[in-house]
Parts: sequence; structure tokens; C-alpha cells
Amino acid sequence: MGKARKCGPREKNGQVLRSHVALEKLINEHASERENLQTVIEARMRVFGIADPRLARDQLQGTFIGRLLIAHQRSKERADGISQDQYNAAQNYLRDRNAWQRAIGAKADYEEARPETAGVGDYEEFCRRAKAQWGLIRDEITECMMEQRDPAIADSLDKLVVRDMEYWPYVPALRVVLNRLAKFYFETGRRAA
Repeated sequence: MGKARKCGPREKNGQVLRSHVALEKLINEHASERENLQTVIEARMRVFGIADPRLARDQLQGTFIGRLLIAHQRSKERADGISQDQYNAAQNYLRDRNAWQRAIGAKADYEEARPETAGVGDYEEFCRRAKAQWGLIRDEITECMMEQRDPAIADSLDKLVVRDMEYWPYVPALRVVLNRLAKFYFETGRRAA
């Protein structure tokens, strides 16, 4: 019987055109990407109860703090969710936490390139700055916990921002600590030297 013949246009010598094979491969890759994206959108719609597929496409829907930001933007009274400044503070907190973890050699749950390969400079200097910055952040969180007398403040950052868990009773404490961190990052502009 022999080998099955590949479909597609052929050269004069009988071989399948290479350009056709490359085009077919590209089309198949795009189709699989579309299928994967469609699966993600359907899963977000089902799990998070999103009715509109266009809303489910938004990358912010992928994290709990992103969904809180969208809830804030969509609510009329602005009472739901977190503001853009609070969201930015949460992103900066994650960035600084990841830098601190890299500096102490903790388990890798970050995606950034190593500082010495990314052109940032000396790795020891990066570690010193990351540890100093993390110390300032921890002091700010501790002060906030003492002022509010609420131990859920540190837990809210850990569970809702770092672990990306959906736990609604912690959202008020998260708003408080993100307000404090937004002041720390954007108004005072404190950074480790």
C-alpha cells in the first residue's frame, strides 16, 4: 500500500510546496491559540459568573485584585472593589515582594529576568536595595496594623494579592492597607537608598 500521500500543492518534482506547509502550520498554530483563548474565556465566564464574553477577555479578570478593580470601575457609587491607585499599589507590592524573595534566595514564583542579566547591574547591590525596600514596606504594614488594630491587614495582602484567593471578608482590610501602600509608593515616594 505504501505511505499516505500528504495533501497540498506540489512542486514539479512531486514534493509538497514548502511555503504551503509553513502556511498550514501557521494557520494551525493560530487556530490552537484561538481555541485556548476561547477555553480561558469560557472558564472565566463560568467560574466568575461573567455574562459578557468581551468582559471575560480582559486580562484583569485573571486575578482577584483585577476583578476588584473592574468592579470599582463598573459600580456607580464607586463603593465596590478597589481604585486604580490601590491596584497600582498592589502591583508594586508584588514587584517588591518578588525582588525581596529573589534577594534572599527563596522559592522562585516570579517571572522577571535575573538583575545581573537584565542590565540592572551588580547582584549584591540589587539584593541590598531589595532587602532595604522590603524592610520599609514591612514597617509601613506593621504601622497600619497597629493603627487599625486589625491583624487581617497582613493576611489580606497575603491571601488576596500574593496567593490570589477570592475571600470577600478580607476586602475591607485590603482597601485599608492598599491605601496606606499607595501613600507610601506614590505620595511620599519613599524608596530604599
